[in-house]
Amino acid sequence: MFEKKQNVFDDFFAAAEYLIANKYTTAERLAIRGRSNGGLLMGAAMTQRPDLFGAIWCGYPLLDMMRYQNFLVGRWWTTEYGSAENAQQFPYLLKYSPYQNVKPGTKYPASCLTARFRHACRSLACPQNDRADAGRNRKQPPDSPALRAQSRAQRGSVHHAARQRHRRRTRLPLE
Repeated sequence: MFEKKQNVFDDFFAAAEYLIANKYTTAERLAIRGRSNGGLLMGAAMTQRPDLFGAIWCGYPLLDMMRYQNFLVGRWWTTEYGSAENAQQFPYLLKYSPYQNVKPGTKYPASCLTARFRHACRSLACPQNDRADAGRNRKQPPDSPALRAQSRAQRGSVHHAARQRHRRRTRLPLE
């Protein structure tokens, strides 16, 4: 099962190619969205077929397949994905792991990655010192991905976080 994960990505790319070939849309106008396991699909789409999509929204993704089992609840997902700590499973995880397959100089689609802050540092595999670097390096190229990391959001839904903020606002007296 583990070694066949690429089939999921290939089927998704085939569906996008069908839409484009049959003139339902163009690559530039095709936007895709996925969360959690679907976020992994979005990451694979971004790194394997950046030419096929105009925009990608990637929510609460699992992008570093080489280290995911070391963070949060990742160790319980090894039955689904495999583990890079297993010598037999390492090669196929490396082939599709989005984080390890970002290529400098590639034109990637417009992208937005959303995650809880703790989640962002682990599942997006951002080095812990990125927060400090981000403060010093505010200028980013216009085609760089946007990352929205929320400190109090629930993993399951960005909309849930918005509802919670609204509830907090309505319960607090106006200043």
